[in-house]
Amino acid sequence: AEYMGYLLSQKLKEIRDNLFKTESFSRFLMIITGLPIYKRSLIIRRFRAGLDYTVATAPDTEPYLDASLCFVDGDNEEKKEAWENGDCGGFECYITAEKEENPEVVAVYQENDEDDSVMNVSATCNSLCLVVRNPETMRFVKFISTSAPGSRVEIFGQFGVDESLLQEEEDEED
Repeated sequence: AEYMGYLLSQKLKEIRDNLFKTESFSRFLMIITGLPIYKRSLIIRRFRAGLDYTVATAPDTEPYLDASLCFVDGDNEEKKEAWENGDCGGFECYITAEKEENPEVVAVYQENDEDDSVMNVSATCNSLCLVVRNPETMRFVKFISTSAPGSRVEIFGQFGVDESLLQEEEDEED
């Protein structure tokens, strides 16, 4: 099992280095989103069933393009459905930041609070999820319950985008 973990780690690093870190990938993102990319932050993460999650922290001060290449065990319909319906957790959750006087306040996710939830993205095997996130929106990965069919593994990238172009797009929509 330890050797398999090592192999997985090496493959994910290879994908990160030979895809996410390349100028070609940044150009691809710019072409499909229409947004110039000026910086990036990359991380490889594994979320284990019953153990791991991320926390929604104080909102960012600038917009980002989030890119998440997700891998989960979905080799049969039962496992795919478990991830898709969200009952076992492991999904990406985007919520609106609370307007707090203290910027260090951490948001509390409440499943039935429809007002703050912007969207949830189910964990799906071998999928690339792209989300343009404004500074008022926070992102986190929901706790993965012990009933999950396995771990969620991802290469996550945050790519800085030009806020003035986002504002222009919002103005055009109005």
